[in-house]
Amino acid sequence: MPDDNPLLQAYDLPPFAQIQARHFSPALDRILAESRAQVADIIKTQTPFPTWDDLVLAMDAIHSRLEGFGYLLHLLTSTRTGDAWAQVALDCSERLHDFQAWLKRHPTLFTLYRRLADSAIARHFSPARKRVLEKILRRLHHSGAAESLPADLGVLKLRIKEVQGLFLENLHMATQAWRMTFDDEARLRGLPTRFKRQMARQAREAGHGGWLLPLSDEAYGLVSQYADDRLLRQQVHEAYSTRASDQGPHAGQFDNSDMLRQLLDDRHRYAKSLGYTDFAQMAIEPEQAASTEEVRAFLRRQLERQHRHLKRDADQLKAFAAQQGLDELQPWDYPYLANQLRQQAAGASKEALSVWFALDATFAQLLQMATTLFGVDFVERQEVATWHPDVRLYEVREWGAVIGYLYFDP
Repeated sequence: MPDDNPLLQAYDLPPFAQIQARHFSPALDRILAESRAQVADIIKTQTPFPTWDDLVLAMDAIHSRLEGFGYLLHLLTSTRTGDAWAQVALDCSERLHDFQAWLKRHPTLFTLYRRLADSAIARHFSPARKRVLEKILRRLHHSGAAESLPADLGVLKLRIKEVQGLFLENLHMATQAWRMTFDDEARLRGLPTRFKRQMARQAREAGHGGWLLPLSDEAYGLVSQYADDRLLRQQVHEAYSTRASDQGPHAGQFDNSDMLRQLLDDRHRYAKSLGYTDFAQMAIEPEQAASTEEVRAFLRRQLERQHRHLKRDADQLKAFAAQQGLDELQPWDYPYLANQLRQQAAGASKEALSVWFALDATFAQLLQMATTLFGVDFVERQEVATWHPDVRLYEVREWGAVIGYLYFDP
């Protein structure tokens, strides 16, 4: 009897209209069981002589299935509300992560990939295949799959993950803890109208009148650039810049100082255990830079090349500030004055210019640019269900054939 779970059916596009919270846990049970059996079969058949198709491509299919499930899990549990969805996120996310981590630390798989990379047949692989193998081996090595690595490396990596999670949680709580309410709209002079409407709505939702200002990235950016009230800019700058620290309006309450020190120490120990000089050297290995010193040298060259332009801009900004009656500039003055200077030079504000970039027309032009650059066409599909009514779906076509899909979520 066929399984009616939509997450276990073959599909080109996820059947969003059919997927419910109750489908995730049993689907994950089956996917993990089948993946574990497939890994065992791959190891058994590839041990005598590993090959590209039956090792690399076969394992890639397993990873793709797991990643596809994880994508849907994250997307739907983050956009749908209710206890059932919260429980699904709690139950499935950890189990999926644990299984993927198990694959990344699998010493036998590491050995098979290494044997393939060192084999005579691999010498004739294309550069692309060689690069793929190199990246796979690096990923497995960084995860502690090599048998020669210290036994406690997995424990250290788990602690790094936990500390990173706590660090972000403290940052989130510190951000949520700060807010300002306003009864006088004069203090909000200069802020975009749409943002003030959003602040008024947030105030009503919180049971207040007037306007409510959170400490979100958007709020910080808009206040920094547009708020005429210098004290408001200072308050928001200090609150945002000192979040989760021993400074600022919530000094010590969500302090990440100890966790940051532990994270730096653990990352250094982890990188040293893998044979690197430090964490920075490990972090740049997948990139084109050959060493951390090469990165520093590149940054120094860029600064030297831009120094004359930076000095000219700084002098121009100071002269403009003097016209505004500001002799001593503070960090919360620079974005605001730079924006004012741009408006003066352009003769219009970003807010005024935005009416020329309506969403539909602007997005259509972006698609047209992609068509010109890559030789593909985009055809909107309106009859296919998505996870939200505002999300739009486009077929990506090349020479009339569908080669992919693009979801646009405004």
